[in-house]
Amino acid sequence: SVVVVGGGYSGVELALNLVDRLNASSGRKDVEVTLVHRGKQVLQYATEHNRNSGLERLKAAGVNIMTSTSVEEILPWEGEATTSGSLTLDALNKQKCIVKLSSSTDKDTNEGDSTFSIPATLLLWTAGATPTSDRNTGIRNSILPRDVMGRILTSPTLNVKE
Repeated sequence: SVVVVGGGYSGVELALNLVDRLNASSGRKDVEVTLVHRGKQVLQYATEHNRNSGLERLKAAGVNIMTSTSVEEILPWEGEATTSGSLTLDALNKQKCIVKLSSSTDKDTNEGDSTFSIPATLLLWTAGATPTSDRNTGIRNSILPRDVMGRILTSPTLNVKE
């Protein structure tokens, strides 16, 4: 199984391409891809059309979508080792990990909190474009002009508008 953390454009595109590529190379549809996103919905900063289109494509591809879910910890895989004269780990087991997650149905009251873990043969991280605390507000504290979605307004040549 593959776990992609981050439900922005990069995470959604990566998850969709992984499903296509990995299932095509194996000739089967047995690769499980899970997209983990802390926000209430994937592509939360996208236009409604792009968000709905992305969500439809993820569902059609069979991507397991986990929203309102945070990664708490990444733990090493402690699966079975193989024995051949001496104890050795399978090469694939060296890449595996356990992803410890927490999910909440109500982020304001923490009602419905649950903690669980999922195994990952491959973990890919695309999260981190938005600050996680009020202390680290970055661009939100700047005087640069922004649109209603918080994006910096630029000219066609990507210069900041004055």
